Amino acid sequence: MMSMRPAGRMLSIHKPLAGARLCEQSSETSLSVNLADFMAKVLAAFEQVQQAACAPLERYYQIGNLPMQLRFANPALVTLLTPALAHLAATRTVTPGLTVCLWDSASSGVTLPPLPTAWQQAYSRPQLWGIHAHTATLHAFLQPTHQVLSLFDKTRNLAIYWTQDAQQLPVYEGGAPLLLLLHWWLGQHQLQVVHGAAVGTAAGAVLLVGNSGAGKSTTALRCLNDEMLYVGDDYCLLAGEDPPQVHSLYSSGKVHMADLDRFPRLQAALNDAPYAYADKKLYFLHESFGDQIAQQLPLRAILIPKRTGERATRLQPASAVDALLAVAPSTTFQLPGTNTQTIHQLSQVLRRLPCYWLELGTDLAQIPKVITQLLAP
Repeated sequence: MMSMRPAGRMLSIHKPLAGARLCEQSSETSLSVNLADFMAKVLAAFEQVQQAACAPLERYYQIGNLPMQLRFANPALVTLLTPALAHLAATRTVTPGLTVCLWDSASSGVTLPPLPTAWQQAYSRPQLWGIHAHTATLHAFLQPTHQVLSLFDKTRNLAIYWTQDAQQLPVYEGGAPLLLLLHWWLGQHQLQVVHGAAVGTAAGAVLLVGNSGAGKSTTALRCLNDEMLYVGDDYCLLAGEDPPQVHSLYSSGKVHMADLDRFPRLQAALNDAPYAYADKKLYFLHESFGDQIAQQLPLRAILIPKRTGERATRLQPASAVDALLAVAPSTTFQLPGTNTQTIHQLSQVLRRLPCYWLELGTDLAQIPKVITQLLAP
């Protein structure tokens, strides 16, 4: 069990089993100095790579109506991390709300500076999913297995994304790039990244919540396949307005290899980029299905998918507590750093909307019809 520690003086070590964490306390002053010093060294390494490049590579996006700039030190990461954001591409018109500096060591020959002392022992543990350290102003998350580092300084709205080798990025980094950085940044603007899918019609959207394997992606991709509007299949962005809004983060979709034949209309969007650890295939949907991707929709209901093994798909009433229990554990585990704020923001949205169990039948053609009927004026 995780012991309660004061915010701003935490080194959390995340294991791959959901909810299993070992937390070790470091001095707030020491950790702050270590993180600030480490981020400055990583930024200097990025600038060293960028200076050696022929020309700067910059991309601009509008995320939840906020401007973001990506500065790539060299081309290695561009084609791997930008396709899922293509539907949010923008031209630079204002000062970015967030600037992200991205680089990898394998293509540049510039190594990552030495890790902070507090991380070094933890980094050697092969089972760990990730190491999270934070202060009042800085967040850092290191994934030892895939050698990916995310750093965020909220006082400067500046972030760094590093990986050892772009060609070894796991498939989920391509489907949901910069996820932690977006979570930390957008949370400051009352926008909550949520582990959930969203689909809808011109009348509004439903948010699909539940653990991995519950049927969120199957439902969202089937709705897209049947020409409904699509916001996202794994992560979306909630805004607690009146009514609550759901924003798109990624125009991607993930599907198990065995399920490819279930979505024949989506074959044109299948991606062949060389992601490592690819247990699923990626769709990049903007080019072929851009007219179905909704960047923002009013949120009308929360659905909790569960597979029944029966043929028919049905809706059954659920409570806001049911919905919170379906979404909060996976969201807070996958998006560390602001758990209290995350649960509060989720609760505020869920209790304002009707919630239903979506009892998924084996006849997938029924799923879009049931959701469309629910959203009908």
